Amino acid sequence: MIPKPSDVATPKSVPTMAMTSTACPKAPSTRPRPTTGSSSQRTDKGRPRR
Repeated sequence: MIPKPSDVATPKSVPTMAMTSTACPKAPSTRPRPTTGSSSQRTDKGRPRR
């Protein structure tokens, strides 16, 4: 019975990861610079800064 509460804590961690997944798209939105690694090439071709 004691190890059961431990199992309940594990499922709680799973939903936390699901929330992180939703926050993942929001994180890149706040700093799309690291995620624009590929976009950097598109911006370079679309607007050559050179």
